[in-house]
Amino acid sequence: MKQGFHMSKWGMAGYIAVFFLNAFFWWRFRGYLNLLFGVAMIAAGVISFLLLRANRECLTGKVMLPAEKVGRHSTFVFYVKIYNQNRWLSFPVRLRLKVENVFVGSCVYKEEHVRACPGEKRVVDSGMATLYCGLLEVKIEQFLIFDPLHLFYVESQKNVNGHAVAGPVSEEKETEKICELVEDFPQEDKRSRMGADYTADYEIREYEEGDELRNIHWKLSAKQDELITKERLSSGSRKINVILDFQEDKVVNDKLMDSLQCIGESLINENYPMQLYWWNSVEKQIKSRLVFETGELEQMIYEILSMRSTGPKLSVRQYFETEYPQEAYILVMIGTVRGTYVAR
Repeated sequence: MKQGFHMSKWGMAGYIAVFFLNAFFWWRFRGYLNLLFGVAMIAAGVISFLLLRANRECLTGKVMLPAEKVGRHSTFVFYVKIYNQNRWLSFPVRLRLKVENVFVGSCVYKEEHVRACPGEKRVVDSGMATLYCGLLEVKIEQFLIFDPLHLFYVESQKNVNGHAVAGPVSEEKETEKICELVEDFPQEDKRSRMGADYTADYEIREYEEGDELRNIHWKLSAKQDELITKERLSSGSRKINVILDFQEDKVVNDKLMDSLQCIGESLINENYPMQLYWWNSVEKQIKSRLVFETGELEQMIYEILSMRSTGPKLSVRQYFETEYPQEAYILVMIGTVRGTYVAR
């Protein structure tokens, strides 16, 4: 919608109908009151438009969600607050909300007609539930502010959207061993030869352009008054490659994220660095991330859930086998086992 003032069709139609009806009675009976009423209608219409013009920047909307993380298969309430900076006047507002699960691509729309009273008011309470994991976004797609007589409207552009993440959930009460989750995974005697004894050692250096913010040592940076980066040392351990290959079916992709969560938690619990490969539907390329700790796993899963899960143009598994023909990997699966270990 173009910015600027627009005419409300139904409001203007009612206004014109009343005006001409009054004009007919004045023409028929020459009533003094009809004349005053007609003049008052014109003045009221002009004043109503000027009030909207003067207060068009005074109203904003903000979506509020209960938390950044919510439970899948559970219903929670989100609400919309409208801030009206005018101390005396209230304005009719029409809201069009879009509730979307970015990961699976599903969305619903909701329209509300409310009145924005002076100050801060919570105007919309609505329940939301999702059957799938993913980034949940509640967007204010339209925020139309009407004048008091509902003759004109203007669209507000200063709105704040809300989002939360419904993450995958491990069904196991306790983290299972990786050999129980992944089919054909090497046993204890073979793992010792793979260098599985990993310890998270760091070296400290000055910040360089391109370093990720999550690797900054904030306490030491504050003491030295300059940015310091912590760089992890591999300690001779061997990482475990994990392949996440999305499909076209959103139900399958949802269950694949559950399996990835279980495998990731198990690998971290057993001190395995995990190198994950997946298809980035936004950048249209295969991405890779090395994960050592639980916080890094959560951040990576959040990144994956924040984009659309679609079947990649290039199979991640085929890409990995072509680029790294000598390396073994875990293929994330769904079913009784969470994955299968492919030795090369």
